[in-house]
Amino acid sequence: MKRIGLYCLVLAVILYSAPTHAQKKGYPHLQIFLTSADLNGGASFIAFWGADHQLAAGPFPIGLLELAGLDVLLELSYAGPKEKVPSKASLIVKRRTASTSQGHKDQVELDQVADRIAGRGVSSLFPDASFIVIGHRAPSEGVLQVGNIMREIQNKILACDQNYRKALKTTLNSIKGTASYDDALRIMESSFPRCP
Repeated sequence: MKRIGLYCLVLAVILYSAPTHAQKKGYPHLQIFLTSADLNGGASFIAFWGADHQLAAGPFPIGLLELAGLDVLLELSYAGPKEKVPSKASLIVKRRTASTSQGHKDQVELDQVADRIAGRGVSSLFPDASFIVIGHRAPSEGVLQVGNIMREIQNKILACDQNYRKALKTTLNSIKGTASYDDALRIMESSFPRCP
């Protein structure tokens, strides 16, 4: 009887410690913030987090990735017509290449289904919008590649590149009037100070 009890205790320790160990293992991941869907489809912001769980680039509008020559497609599925938080999400990022008669296709940098989708009110940037985490549970070369591109974009914004500044301002203006605009503007201005 004691042997069975000891066996159960060892088994419980193994089962309990395995998830804890997995949670401590961090991988670079992308976070997508979705603003209100009432605003003509809403606006999406993206942030890149390093393996040390530190913000490495962003958050900034997905449109800035498009300005850098990438096509970004965020596919969302909802369990029902009244659901405000997606039940499934995937992010596809392609690098645009010059089309030729040989039929070259765009290079896919990332095509990944979201590992988990957090509920509303999780993000301090957009407390009234849904919040999606992409690529959290397993290492991904695609996430790292997109993260490196985002770092390049961030460096251009900080260097006061006018094209990227204009795209950032245009997106922020598109979400004016929403409850989360003031929070977003405050965080953006602190992350990317105005050009001198």
